[in-house]
Amino acid sequence: MHRPLILSLLLAVPFAMSAQIPSGVDLQPATNMRPIPADRAASKRIILPGDGVVAQIANGELEGGQIFFTIFEVMSLVGVEASFEMRFWDPDGNAMSLPLADGAEKGVGAVGLQGTFEPRGGGAQLTIPTGAPVQVGYATVESTPPDSVAVTAIFNNQVPGERLFQASIPQDSFLHDRLTMPYINNAGFVTSFALVALIAQTVEVVARDAAGTAVCSFMQPMNTGQHVAILAATELPCMVGNAGFLDFIGQDIGLSAVGFTAADEGLGAFTTFTPWGILSSP
Repeated sequence: MHRPLILSLLLAVPFAMSAQIPSGVDLQPATNMRPIPADRAASKRIILPGDGVVAQIANGELEGGQIFFTIFEVMSLVGVEASFEMRFWDPDGNAMSLPLADGAEKGVGAVGLQGTFEPRGGGAQLTIPTGAPVQVGYATVESTPPDSVAVTAIFNNQVPGERLFQASIPQDSFLHDRLTMPYINNAGFVTSFALVALIAQTVEVVARDAAGTAVCSFMQPMNTGQHVAILAATELPCMVGNAGFLDFIGQDIGLSAVGFTAADEGLGAFTTFTPWGILSSP
């Protein structure tokens, strides 16, 4: 069973302890966004082709006090009133309840966010690690008018005694069948990725060298709505000590992904990047 993304990089084991948002983070939740209560988890069970996706979110604490939380920055892209609904999903594609700030000290459990914005309006909301084990998954975004609202997620990770590290995960679409991203697995760096499938299919993951030559590959079966997070070199040994490119070759549209590269120093430092759609067959 794959370890969750950055957790794989840090080789940590989930364990429940008490946690708090770092004292320097004092984000006030937007009043024009409201949580979707956990008891409404079953009100939407279908991920639609027009939905946007944030391919990795996380919240909670690891043994030793390391914490993860996610800030959602939501904005309207149009000059008319726009509404949105964002839903949280676990790796199996089931509704996931996360504790949101919502002005409460310990957070309120919610399966998503919703709201309505004035023209070019927006707001922000964040999850809170309330002492529960780390939850990982992804989020989908539906807006009216279509594509009128965009979300950027700020992924936060803090090791006790170290600075808070952050990286952004922009909203993507499910309209991909082939994706590519760079990797670096030398000079003290390690690469991982998260992959989400709207449509059930088997995805071939291919590691290429800097010249573009395929070196090794593996097949990843994906169920509808499934999310996988993989330390790439564990499945592709040819990547160890090398740098190059990873291709995700699907059988249908419906793929979204995000890549992570981290310095293997145990400090929680990392960066993220969105893979590019491949425009022609390899």
